[in-house]
Amino acid sequence: QLVALHVAGDRWRIAGSINAPAHRNWTAIAIAAGRALLLDEVGLLYELDTDSGRWRGPFQLFGGGIWRGLCVDGVGRGLLALAPRGTSDNLHTSAPGQPELWRFEVPAPWDPVPIPQTPEFFEQVF
Repeated sequence: QLVALHVAGDRWRIAGSINAPAHRNWTAIAIAAGRALLLDEVGLLYELDTDSGRWRGPFQLFGGGIWRGLCVDGVGRGLLALAPRGTSDNLHTSAPGQPELWRFEVPAPWDPVPIPQTPEFFEQVF
């Protein structure tokens, strides 16, 4: 189960909960406009329609479990994903030791087009 918390006075309170795919260790959640995208420790991305509670996925992001963070970019359907240093070594795009931020677009909610899963759909922004 996923549990949402909020602060009430000086204490944390449960705001609500929803069933989630079982046996996942979530590393990041991005929520915007009635849609949530959840990332687990092995690089699987799940989509949740927060209004209906319907799930879609998983989709394997390229690189597997390298991803450590996820957020909505605020410009449309883009997501930013954080990877540890050295992720792009195989792509020869970053200096060793530098954290990496990657941007990719996700289809409109429930679009039959899958979430991008290969490097050509990802753009390194930092």
